[in-house]
Amino acid sequence: MKDYILHLDNNLDKADIYKYQGENAEYIHNISITKVSRSIEPNSNVIVFLPSNLISSVVSNKDIDESNEQYHARFFSDHEDNIISDISSNQMTFSTDQKLALIAENSDIDPLNQLFNRLGCNIQIFPEHFLHSEYGKDSCLYWNNRYTISFSNGTGFSLSLIHISEPTRRTPISYAVFCLK
Repeated sequence: MKDYILHLDNNLDKADIYKYQGENAEYIHNISITKVSRSIEPNSNVIVFLPSNLISSVVSNKDIDESNEQYHARFFSDHEDNIISDISSNQMTFSTDQKLALIAENSDIDPLNQLFNRLGCNIQIFPEHFLHSEYGKDSCLYWNNRYTISFSNGTGFSLSLIHISEPTRRTPISYAVFCLK
């Protein structure tokens, strides 16, 4: 079985693919998302890094005495202003170990799930700021024409150069100053 890492561009229409099997590694740059399935063998492990501006990351602590259902309900209540009005249009995952909640729109996640489910792949999706979160408590990385910012609490975001002059979909523009100073 091969292992793959995909790093998607801002439009989710192109990807860089890193393919691993044992000691062998292969890199495919800037491949169309429609051709990704030709480069990935069925029943493989696939880790996908989405641009962090497409996944909201929120610090969220589960109380020791609350159930998962209570924790999720409290999270929704505490963060309802940050969650898009139609909650059914979002996918959410909670990590009690990392004290983090991740929120992404179904319209961004579903096509990826469909693509890899057809191949029978085991897929894991992460925000791209996870790529460099271990390198520093708070870090900024410029890669592939965008800035990716990672904070020590696990949150982060990304901005393409075009977004620096306008607000991004889910991230306040004031954070761009952090990266550029």
